[in-house]
Amino acid sequence: MLDSITDTCTVLDEYGVGDYFTLDFSLVGDLGYYSGYIFEFYTKDMGSPVGSGGRYDCLLGHFGYECPATGFSINIGKIIKALEKKQSLTMAGEIPDFFITKTHYSPKILFKVARELRRKGFLVEMEITEKTLDESLNYARKRDIKSVIILGTNEKNEIQILLKNMETDDDTIIDFDEFLL
Repeated sequence: MLDSITDTCTVLDEYGVGDYFTLDFSLVGDLGYYSGYIFEFYTKDMGSPVGSGGRYDCLLGHFGYECPATGFSINIGKIIKALEKKQSLTMAGEIPDFFITKTHYSPKILFKVARELRRKGFLVEMEITEKTLDESLNYARKRDIKSVIILGTNEKNEIQILLKNMETDDDTIIDFDEFLL
């Protein structure tokens, strides 16, 4: 179990949220089907959890399917209140300024790009599924997203950003460090 917790902490660090994660071994789940660790989600704007979950390896066995599992639930009402307080609630159907495709780079780098764009006031959507580049570009076209970001490397193996203009099909290569300025 300790290896699992260590792996979870590593993944959270990779996603850039390690500083927002606290281990609390005193937390006790009130549902009998939890079989391992449990967790709760908080935001700065809410004094109570906005979501919770945990490990429940035996639960599915009660329904005839033995399978280890982890799950969670989110209190949508509290999430909406927190977003309204932060004034960052996006209207449904709003078209993102940028779409970041999933690449072989660590999530930490992808989230760094998304965070920087959002800090500058842009609406950003990220690919989180295992789609090919063509599938991702087709998705961006269907959503009418004007700019797609694809991470790559140059001949010196330095990270570069390929900014694809979906209207003109033009590509612009930007140095990763220059982009973050």
